[in-house]
Amino acid sequence: EARIGTELVDQPEVEAAIRLTLGRAYRELASFDLSEQNLRRADELLTKQRGDRDRQTLDARTALLALLERMGRHQECVDSGRAVVETCRTALGEDAPETLDAMTRLGACLLRVGRYPESETCFRKALAGQREHLGPEAGETLVTMGALAQTLKYEQKFVEAEKLAQTVYDVRRRTLGDDAPVVYESMHRLAAVW
Repeated sequence: EARIGTELVDQPEVEAAIRLTLGRAYRELASFDLSEQNLRRADELLTKQRGDRDRQTLDARTALLALLERMGRHQECVDSGRAVVETCRTALGEDAPETLDAMTRLGACLLRVGRYPESETCFRKALAGQREHLGPEAGETLVTMGALAQTLKYEQKFVEAEKLAQTVYDVRRRTLGDDAPVVYESMHRLAAVW
């Protein structure tokens, strides 16, 4: 990994792409320090090469939001997330996939710090755009729908929470089969609403 910066010194965008991939992989492996180092370096390189309103730069920043949430650095995620969402909106538009993803990430961090009405607003906006542009059964749409159901549960809006959780479970079960791990997760979330 140390060789990446030296061997790709004249290819900053290639280095950024590799670091973004490494950062995401390390995040999934729970190697958070390595993930953060790579994601921050990818952001730095992309910002310098493409600017802070570029699609790839914003993708790197959204990946960092996912890491901050996973690390439990929720307030930092909220603070950074607000800036990323606003930049995505102005640079790419309200319904760009990057904007919708950033809104979902921000909603998740708001949920973690107990700001349920704000979280609900983020999830609803993201969900509306995802349903329209990605489709009602897209993976991203179902993730946001499940997160909204969880938020509504905390707000004691149980009827709507159950309906959303049931939809997520039904679609995943129908499209992925009974034995898919995400179907079990959806079943657990549905049971938690009851």
